[in-house]
Amino acid sequence: MNLKIYTMRRTVYGGDAGRLTLPTSVGEITVLDNHEPYVTILSAGKLRYEVAGAEAHLVIKGGFLEVREGNEVRVLADE
Repeated sequence: MNLKIYTMRRTVYGGDAGRLTLPTSVGEITVLDNHEPYVTILSAGKLRYEVAGAEAHLVIKGGFLEVREGNEVRVLADE
């Protein structure tokens, strides 16, 4: 999937990712390749994403997730 993670201050990541796991207002979810379009509010917790087999993370206070058609995922996070 093409993942882009933004905060108000910086672009955290932009590129290919194999998996994204994050806290939402309804519980933790994992987004994989070809996920259906989806929009949700993020909760405080740890956002984790996999790049080239290695896991990276970002501690967030909240934000928004948008999964778009075409395997595009956008995260606007408050850190």
